[in-house]
Amino acid sequence: LTLLTSPVSAQGAAPVFALLEGEWAGEGTLFGGPARFDMRWAAAHGTSVLTFANHRVDSTGKATRVLGAVALYRTNPATPRATWEDTRGVQVRIEWTAEDSTLVSTWTAATESGRTRYQVRADGTVEVVDEVMRGGTLAEFGRAVYRRVR
Repeated sequence: LTLLTSPVSAQGAAPVFALLEGEWAGEGTLFGGPARFDMRWAAAHGTSVLTFANHRVDSTGKATRVLGAVALYRTNPATPRATWEDTRGVQVRIEWTAEDSTLVSTWTAATESGRTRYQVRADGTVEVVDEVMRGGTLAEFGRAVYRRVR
């Protein structure tokens, strides 16, 4: 798999959306503790739809869901906007940029803002890093590596 770097064009969906399409299971950290993550990306009517959930994992291995969400990314024609609705009742505005293998979502809600970076790696995994704005700087609160669910 060769990953090139070219910016999204206004002509159509950025290549990263095709690379992300499908079901993914991730493991990593959330707020400093072990966590599991699920995401599914699907193309539908000129959008890329992200369905997402994260779970904290306790010392026994039991996973407890923290958050579920759905986001709609306008992709064809490429419009660098999206919206996110989650189980907290929070609606988030997203502005995104994309290259062939990277999607960066800069998000703003009523009480917080931050950034999420999706990087499709050469080995076919996806690394996702979540950051929230704290005191004028971005602070990481989540990180995971996802593998395709077959």
